Order: sequence, then structure tokens, then C-alpha cells
Amino acid sequence: MKYFIALLLITNLSFIQEWSKTELTEFASIEFPSTPEKTNSNGITYYSASDDLGADVVMIKDLGNPRMTQSELPKFYEGVISGSLKSVNGELLEKGKFQSNGIKGMEILYTANSDPELPNLRYKRILVADNNVISYEYWTFKENEKLASANKDKFLNSI
Repeated sequence: MKYFIALLLITNLSFIQEWSKTELTEFASIEFPSTPEKTNSNGITYYSASDDLGADVVMIKDLGNPRMTQSELPKFYEGVISGSLKSVNGELLEKGKFQSNGIKGMEILYTANSDPELPNLRYKRILVADNNVISYEYWTFKENEKLASANKDKFLNSI
């Protein structure tokens, strides 16, 4: 019974949480569970926020000129996925395509094995819009996967 009550409290807290809509570019916004921290490094803009169940991370980079063509996107997405997995000694669990507002992207589910202090289960979506790559991820620990599901879905589907 104690576990059931704890689960109800956690579930209710996730619905009570006040989400923050953040403008990423002139054409894209996303919702975070709280006001995100914004940093810039080497021409890349990062946004991050976290709560008790997970972390939300967004990366945006202008790809410059020449503009990327639709035919170049699959190879580009594969490169981003490969680099993401390599950087955290990750293991790919799932990979697929998704569409958001008519823009086609790739999504993956992977485990990160580089730092046991950081969440190890990661959901990543990558898309290119107006020649900007937008990568957004939800990180949680495997043991929190079910509890974090609502927050993950809300974040990933809010772009």
C-alpha cells in the first residue's frame, strides 16, 4: 500500500509541475519541466533542465552554407547517431523515423555506459529544419523508465 501511495504522489506531482515553453529559434519551441539553463559553446546552443525523474537536453547548431538537401539527411542522421553512441560508449536499443510538423527526423533509444552517475537510458530525436540541426533528448535511469514515461512523452512531443 505504501508503494501505491508513493506512486500516486509521484504521478500527481508530474501533472502539477509547471512546464516552461522555450523558443529555440524563430521557427521552433519546446516545453521543459522547468525554466532551462541556456549555454553556448563553439557555435552550438544548449538548453537543459531536470527534475527528480530525468533530464531534458536540447542542442541546436546552424549548419551554415550550403544548405543541406533532403537526400543528404539520412547519412547526416546516421553520423549524428554514430557520434552520440561513441561519445558515451552507448548501445543502440531502438532506431526509427518520426515526423514533427511535416519535418522528418530520426529517433533512437540507447543506453549510455560512460558515467554511472548520469542517467543511462536516453531517448534522442534529431531533425534538420531551416538548415539547423536540432537534437533533443530525455535522459532517465532504467529503473525510473515507467515513472518518467509521462514527462518523457510530454517533452519529446512538445517541439
